[in-house]
Amino acid sequence: MYLVTWPLRAYLAWSALSAIYFAAVPIVLVATWVRPLIPHADVYTSCALGGLCVVIAGLVRVRMASKLASLAPLLLVLLAAFALFGAIFILAFSEFYWLQAVSSRRAALEEVEAGIVNAYYYDRGYLADTNSDCSMRPWDSRDEQLAAFEDTYCAKQGKAYCNAFPLRKTLVQPLIFDNKTEHERIAALLQTSSFLGVAIDDHMTLSQFCATVAPSVLTSEPSLDVACDGCRALVAAPEDTSSFGSWVQEHCPLTTVDPMASYCIMSASAKLYPYLLAYPEAKRCRREILRLYKANRALICFDEKFDALPKPYTDAMAYPAVVLAGLAFALFFWVSVAQMKRNAINADDELMLEAMLHARPSPQ
Repeated sequence: MYLVTWPLRAYLAWSALSAIYFAAVPIVLVATWVRPLIPHADVYTSCALGGLCVVIAGLVRVRMASKLASLAPLLLVLLAAFALFGAIFILAFSEFYWLQAVSSRRAALEEVEAGIVNAYYYDRGYLADTNSDCSMRPWDSRDEQLAAFEDTYCAKQGKAYCNAFPLRKTLVQPLIFDNKTEHERIAALLQTSSFLGVAIDDHMTLSQFCATVAPSVLTSEPSLDVACDGCRALVAAPEDTSSFGSWVQEHCPLTTVDPMASYCIMSASAKLYPYLLAYPEAKRCRREILRLYKANRALICFDEKFDALPKPYTDAMAYPAVVLAGLAFALFFWVSVAQMKRNAINADDELMLEAMLHARPSPQ
């Protein structure tokens, strides 16, 4: 008979730590507002719940193991837990967080502020370009993060582009108008005291202009029609009160007009590429058309501050996972040795019992 008291005690201690870890992962992910920004959050949750079930099954088996049953099921539990810990660790470190070089973006932003917008326009106009193949572009976790950031940025601060900043600064941002010729025409008209039949000054906002301009003008100016529709949608949207929105407002405050104005305003309008609002892949394609990759303060803030935001959470999952995986690996061999010793002693006991049962009484 070979008792495995110490291996089982070590296993129980490891099980308690593992159960706490596996239970904590989904609880923290559900509770934190950063969850939508953490890559593979659903996979982490699935691995943790699966690991919790495995550990509980192992604890049930321990009661039988203490009564000299086989320890082989515990070895399977340790192996499965090791694999789940390893999966969490690998996923956590499969995302690289680095500070993007933003000097080129800042240089491009300075060009836009100086009125140089050539790099943003296609020859035939971006509104005419359906980009039918953009949905084929790989959509990775960073794209998901950027999309969540853009949506929250526009929901939290996009109204200011319509209500707080001068019309003359807002409408000269790239990609509000279809092409460079239209952009230059509007920029020249904005320098006059009357813009498309509306008296303007340095304080008039886009919302004020849209409320005043004649409907016939918007019919003949489709880009302006979309911009006014986008502003109405932004202004009518409920106030963003999320923790993520508060973080965006605190770390990426909107203090002046920049090219992000065109994305927030134009993407808010259902009149622009309405056929690309039907399903998720089409919406991604629409983002590809409207997104400004070259220069805007929101993107610079994203590169400088946002990338590191989920890192404390992934680190908190990764480092305990690798420690518990190492303990599971060590326990696997300890329990294996205990099982081999038990098998050897049990075999000797069986031989002795068989010899005793078949022993004949000695002659008198």
